[in-house]
Amino acid sequence: MVFNLTNIDWSAISAVTSVLAFLLVYLTLKEMKKQRVYSYRPVLVISKPHIVIQNDTKGRPTIWKNSFDEEVSDNEIWVKLAINNIGLGAARDIKVIWNIKASEMIAMIDGLKYGSHISKIVNGTSNSYIYNDFGFIIDQFDSDLENEIPYMVNGQSAVIQMPNSIKAFLSLYSAEACRKMEEFRYIEEGEVPLLIDVKCIDSSGKRVLQKYRMRYDIYVDARYLDKPNSNLVFGKISFL
Repeated sequence: MVFNLTNIDWSAISAVTSVLAFLLVYLTLKEMKKQRVYSYRPVLVISKPHIVIQNDTKGRPTIWKNSFDEEVSDNEIWVKLAINNIGLGAARDIKVIWNIKASEMIAMIDGLKYGSHISKIVNGTSNSYIYNDFGFIIDQFDSDLENEIPYMVNGQSAVIQMPNSIKAFLSLYSAEACRKMEEFRYIEEGEVPLLIDVKCIDSSGKRVLQKYRMRYDIYVDARYLDKPNSNLVFGKISFL
């Protein structure tokens, strides 16, 4: 059989080549646009490497620290978290909104069937668990559920405050769960009932929304339950 170039449909080959070239250019431009968009995009992450919950002078688990050796006043009520921009672009008008599922938090605490050392007071959306004259308050509509930051460039960090309802929940829940265990050391891990919205505007003017969940992995030493000035809980919280 003799191969004859005159029998080839060169117009069809040219058409196919043109289509392939068009697709290659289209995919290249699409990838370039994607990279350009990504270069504008900030990525905001929340972090807190470790937590230590210490009993106050009356044996109540109210003091949050970053390490065993850190000294924190009984009067320090806020838990500080870090928010970092690890993306390539800047962010402005940043809002961190904590959507607390208070009913689930309350159900988890009530499910422990705590004893008479705790009394519960319900006032509208606020639930207070009174232990040794201290109120661990969980409120779905608290005033500290939103943090605002005006501007963050790549690599910049800022400090935000964790809502006190979350602090109250983890402090009380870890202590009371430990009280129910036979072992003097108790390890607990799980997810805090909430969702976190991190909103901002990137340098191109586009609105960006990131959503996070909050997990905890803690170790509780029951030997220090109710003991004044003792470190009761050690662990970490993470945002995924």
